[in-house]
Amino acid sequence: MNEDMTPEEVAFVQGIGALELYGPFFDALYYELRKQARKQPNTPVSPYKAESLNRVLAPLEEMMQGEEK
Repeated sequence: MNEDMTPEEVAFVQGIGALELYGPFFDALYYELRKQARKQPNTPVSPYKAESLNRVLAPLEEMMQGEEK
């Protein structure tokens, strides 16, 4: 998690509050990916969208490190 987070914030993000915290981001991410999938395969993703996706996926990757692949 973020080094600036308090222990309470870390517990919240790791616990049941993580879904509430990241849920809207995942909804927006899904919408953007669906929209991108309708475009031509050779159409590049804008740098802003790529950065935004990475910003959302990085915490998800951290949360899922202990999960089986």
